[in-house]
Amino acid sequence: MYSEGILRISISRRNAWLDIETAEEGPETLRQRIEEEIRAVFGISITVVLRTAGELERIVAECPYANIPLAEGESIHVSIWTEAPPQKVVDLLSASERDIDEYHIHGREIYFLFRQSILDSKLAKHLHKLGDTATTRNWNTMNKLAALAKAMQA
Repeated sequence: MYSEGILRISISRRNAWLDIETAEEGPETLRQRIEEEIRAVFGISITVVLRTAGELERIVAECPYANIPLAEGESIHVSIWTEAPPQKVVDLLSASERDIDEYHIHGREIYFLFRQSILDSKLAKHLHKLGDTATTRNWNTMNKLAALAKAMQA
């Protein structure tokens, strides 16, 4: 699936991770090109969410819940958006019953702290309503992706 202008692609199927090296191209143009190529080759329409290695490192470093010791069943998740979450998502989250769960919006990311099993969380029940311009990953996956991206730069 090499297109003109894409110099190198490394793929990790487990996390839908692509390491793409391109000739000078902006992230929005690249995102659209990848979406078009997937649509053309595989016949499916999806939204691609892109982050650089530096952005992944920043996402991990800026997590407001990273230093909180997690008890059994607690977890951290991050929703990564193509752009800042729209106001309807902000309204949905602020109006939702959260019990003891927490969230924090920071730029194009939403950090979630689930203080109970994600399966029992009232806040987590709204994750599917966030739309299709975001992808949500657990904290272990985010740390692994950031480490993988950093290693690929070396």
